[in-house]
Amino acid sequence: MIVKILLSIFFLSTIIFANSQDYPDYHKNGKKQWTKKEWRSANTARFSFYMGRQVRQGIRFMNLARMYGPKFAEIYIEPIENKSNYEASLITTLNNQKSKLPLRPSVQLWGASLSHAIVSGFAGTTGHQGYNARFAIFQPFSYGASTAENCDYGAHKGLDIILDLIIDRGVGSLGHRKNILDPELARTGGGRFFHTQYGSNAVYDFSSPSWKDLILYRRPDIKQFGLNLEVSQISNKPMINLGIAAFINHIETTDLMVDLNYQYGLFQENTQALSLYLGTGSNVGRSANFLIGLKTATYFNQDEFNLYLQPTISYFSVVSFFRNGYTFETGDFDHSAVYRFSYGYNFNVTNNRHENVYRHNFTISRFISMYSINNTRRR
Repeated sequence: MIVKILLSIFFLSTIIFANSQDYPDYHKNGKKQWTKKEWRSANTARFSFYMGRQVRQGIRFMNLARMYGPKFAEIYIEPIENKSNYEASLITTLNNQKSKLPLRPSVQLWGASLSHAIVSGFAGTTGHQGYNARFAIFQPFSYGASTAENCDYGAHKGLDIILDLIIDRGVGSLGHRKNILDPELARTGGGRFFHTQYGSNAVYDFSSPSWKDLILYRRPDIKQFGLNLEVSQISNKPMINLGIAAFINHIETTDLMVDLNYQYGLFQENTQALSLYLGTGSNVGRSANFLIGLKTATYFNQDEFNLYLQPTISYFSVVSFFRNGYTFETGDFDHSAVYRFSYGYNFNVTNNRHENVYRHNFTISRFISMYSINNTRRR
């Protein structure tokens, strides 16, 4: 029995050694060779304590490679002895690349990656099994967004994991390296777990920018500003709405809609209101374009102030009619006409319901682009 245990330990150690690159001894992960500003700016996951320390460290090193490519190559790749063509090509890539925005942590991607690391670890498998299902479960409202996944086996430290992936030795497509350095990927989450064959496995999942990124961190591809026309509360007490709106699109998948409207009731004392809406979603063609959003509104012609919150789901389509000799065109994200059909449920948060406001709200909307900024032409 003891002999079997010792043989198992030896075999496991052999697998770990065989699947881990022999890297130089980077004193304190090379921290002293970076300025404080560089080292801290790459540490976007420092407060994401739901991820393990080595996983968060891995996000730091991916960001250092994205933001400071030539310096990353100098500190971590050039000292490697017996370099192959993979290390040489990586040095060339990092030296020639423009600085990219850092990846930011995502709790949803952490869930998708950790679940895969756990299942792969117990099953002793490698690869990307259940990829689409995991993203559908953990990012259900981001259908259509660009996604990617990196898996590494045998390495334990965050730096070693990222060096394995970014060097990508033996992977002709360099898919792992491309994912790490892809400027269109903005979010990441990682998980690490025991693996029955390799001792340890780490998974990093990636996705295109979220609505928070497009507002706070990065310039979207196309921004459009214009008018919003609506008929809401489609019932015996309809309201017509007129407002200003912004429609933002990134890499023709991630969408963001913001509108501010004045609402006027056609009947029943001509109830008036002001509303603000924010919605985000994905555009993947004609059949599955949805926005998940929230509308806040206050209604007038009543003595006391009232406030409603309305979670909303919208089907939308980007369609232009009678343009360029065609009856209609779809997918014009430069000068868009966006049609939406929305359902929302009104929650009164002030306990002062307005008698002309229904709980269930159906709305038909049209956004008319008046001014467009296309940043893809400046790249």
